[in-house]
Amino acid sequence: MPSAYATFAPVPPGSLAIAAIPAAKLAQAPSPNTRDVELCASVARGDRAAQHELFSRLRPQILRHVSFLTRRRAEVEDIVQEVLLEIFRSAKGFEGRSSLSTWTHRITVRVTYRHLRRRLQQGPPPELAPEDLVATEEAGPGERAELRERHLRALRILETLSPKKRLVLAMHDLEGLEAKEIAKLVGAPVLTVRTRLFYARQEFAKAAREDPALAEFFEGEEGP
Repeated sequence: MPSAYATFAPVPPGSLAIAAIPAAKLAQAPSPNTRDVELCASVARGDRAAQHELFSRLRPQILRHVSFLTRRRAEVEDIVQEVLLEIFRSAKGFEGRSSLSTWTHRITVRVTYRHLRRRLQQGPPPELAPEDLVATEEAGPGERAELRERHLRALRILETLSPKKRLVLAMHDLEGLEAKEIAKLVGAPVLTVRTRLFYARQEFAKAAREDPALAEFFEGEEGP
């Protein structure tokens, strides 16, 4: 793993995805098209068939993204529903300047962040459930079990970070958002976002080096 976990230089998003977490490969966003604009316009007019089509199409993407941003499974479905309602309310404003996938992702991040801020002062995170963790199809049963355990350990470490640091780390290293875009979404200066990212990586790496299952991914990293 590159040594940028111990440096403060801006880096391309997605290039430092936490090695212990198999990053989900997000599908390439399709080019904006007239069909998407028409579909959203129909949703805004209250067309039930269009609403069902948009719901079926976007829910898997929203669920995946929300699940990366918060591991409290009891909250995930509520946030997904909140995101979908926000999308339905905002559908009239979709004009195809960006892809529907990108537009949906931005709303998802904004709604999830709003939700996380509301529980910023709550107690310690609950136990993580291992369902829906990413595994490669090529891996054998033993490798998948090892990958699943390593993934779960990494997510537990991720949950120990403060919500602000965890959110920035997930959005940048796992979701691939630029620091400038994150700054707009969370309403903070770019320098603040980069500072949170820097310390989030340091804290994650420090904890990972103390875990036998994860330490090998952080060999040679300097401590904070």
